[in-house]
Amino acid sequence: YHYSDNEFEFWMGKLLMSDYGVVILSHLDEKQAIENKSTVTKIIPSLATRARRIIEKKVAIITWLKRERVRKAGAALAYEEKLVLITKQSVEVAAGDWTGMMPDKLILDTIPEGIQRTDAIVEEYAKRNYALIESYIKGNVKKEDTSSTSS
Repeated sequence: YHYSDNEFEFWMGKLLMSDYGVVILSHLDEKQAIENKSTVTKIIPSLATRARRIIEKKVAIITWLKRERVRKAGAALAYEEKLVLITKQSVEVAAGDWTGMMPDKLILDTIPEGIQRTDAIVEEYAKRNYALIESYIKGNVKKEDTSSTSS
């Protein structure tokens, strides 16, 4: 396995050092862990252990995307479901931002109910969310500005 690990690490390093931005997607696994004498369920990427050990040393940000109920802007008791990008490591989530630029929780633009999900609409929202994430990475928006969210 040592030779295949070295080969995998070499080519991952070449890819990650290229001029392209690299996003690696993974499903998730739920693992039972013991924290302070109680059992908790931890969410981790479903990569094979050996591959995860190599990749985790080389990436700057590991996030978890989930749906969450958030308060509607300007409404005291109204909530809506949004996509939320989690970058903070916790007992329950294997995530992290080693750049220090991303907020712990970033609320993304979500296609509202009632709008047909055409290719053009999906692409528009993907571009909006990419621009939002990019604004943190490039330093145009500072991590402290996390009170403002997208609409």
